[in-house]
Amino acid sequence: MNHLNIESKVSLPTVVLALVLIFAFTHGWVLLSFDALYWDDWSILTSDSGELHRIFKFVGFELSGYLHAWLVPLGAEAYKILMLFSLALMSVCVFLIARRYGLNALQAGLITAMFIVAPLNTSKVASVNVIALLFAAIFFFAWLLLIRELQKPSLSQRVGVLAVFAVAFYLPSSLAFFALPAMSIAWHAYRAQQDWRQRLGTFFKRSDFLLLPFVQFAIFRLYFFKPHASIANEYQKFGIRPSRLQEAVERIQADILIDMPWAVRIVLLMLPLLILLRVTKTPPAAEIDFVQRADIWMFTGFCACFFALLPYLAVGRLPVFSDWNSRYHLFLPLGYALICWSMCLYIASYAKRKWLGVSVYALLLILSAAFSILSYFEYADDWRKQNQLMAALRTQSYIKPEDNIVLVDSITYAKRRVLRYSEYTRMTMRVQPEWHGLALSNAQLQSTGAGSLKRYVQSLGEIDNIEADPQLFGFASNWLWNDNCIVLIASESDGRVQLRRAQHPADTQQPCLLSDSTAYK
Repeated sequence: MNHLNIESKVSLPTVVLALVLIFAFTHGWVLLSFDALYWDDWSILTSDSGELHRIFKFVGFELSGYLHAWLVPLGAEAYKILMLFSLALMSVCVFLIARRYGLNALQAGLITAMFIVAPLNTSKVASVNVIALLFAAIFFFAWLLLIRELQKPSLSQRVGVLAVFAVAFYLPSSLAFFALPAMSIAWHAYRAQQDWRQRLGTFFKRSDFLLLPFVQFAIFRLYFFKPHASIANEYQKFGIRPSRLQEAVERIQADILIDMPWAVRIVLLMLPLLILLRVTKTPPAAEIDFVQRADIWMFTGFCACFFALLPYLAVGRLPVFSDWNSRYHLFLPLGYALICWSMCLYIASYAKRKWLGVSVYALLLILSAAFSILSYFEYADDWRKQNQLMAALRTQSYIKPEDNIVLVDSITYAKRRVLRYSEYTRMTMRVQPEWHGLALSNAQLQSTGAGSLKRYVQSLGEIDNIEADPQLFGFASNWLWNDNCIVLIASESDGRVQLRRAQHPADTQQPCLLSDSTAYK
């Protein structure tokens, strides 16, 4: 009996309907926070078009500035719709790519289902990350077009494929991910020819595509990718920096203990055991061909993860699940889905029990979907707390327009995330339009060492033009430096956010020089 060959007795329409329902049930919960703002959303969605162009020119992504300038007037809701569209387009492309590689509808559907529910990139709920999600979707679409063109070559399709890839490669992280379409070309050359020289010739006939990302990267780096001098090294210097690596290691330690989804933990626990089993034990004779096919899917999954991580490993940015760092998981869902699929094929083969492999896959699918759904609920609750904090700020009539605000914030936000100064500042600007100070948490203030508000402002990337262009950093256009500030204590009780003014100790000479948040009663 064949334990790996999952025969598809399910019709294609049934599989498609099931995928639509899985997608809707997993991602439809974004409607709970349809107008929500997170992280840099506060700087982007409260800015005019001129300000947006300056922000993205400053960081070297001018095209993103134009896209945001078009979307911002439509509101955060437009970003959420674009997020759902991008996720849906990627899912469709993954299903069709799997079908092009010879999988039946059920097999392709199972891989696509895991891709849909993958417990990764939860920070996609933020509008600031949606543009990257769109370019990732364009990349998958270009990959699908490439496979179709390889099977039925035509000059017009070839030019179209290059054009779509050129658009997709505007997202820097996709430049490394191009290796997977290159593997598609290699596989096509291998299947189309018998002689190795002919295979190499067929492969290098697509040198136009193989050279495209390198040429495009050089052009972007030399002519378009020109961030401000103070952050140029942040984006353009290739290599692992010890400080970043140490930070990443510390985050991963906390990540494994606190933030990592159980589905990912199970995969990380089972994967080395299954690989060891595969290396040391020969599979049953009847299953050898199918185990070897599983090897190909496992290898492809590892490649997908490696090339998805490469752009971040290069600068010491290892993806973790806490805060908004899951934005680095952009291309990982495909690798995750393929690895889960291969693991369950191994289990079914070696145990000679198809039901066991299917059961493990179903468990991983359910746990992954549960984490993704709960994440939407967490972020919806996060948005509720932000709204309550803004409502409380609106009642603080004693705040003067020029006052700076330091918040001792003990509110629990989604994924242990910490609100940034730009969020606090823009929130206050929204509820008190005449106010033009700076708002930040006491924890951020303490991060500079001495806790001086002035030192904190000076530490924002060692920026040398803060007074010339304060809008780039979330400040009001009429922001001026001053040392006046008030301290507010934000807390939550019985599900409600509360805000009260702290009393300064009598011996404090500088209100914005805080040494201990407990000093305020």
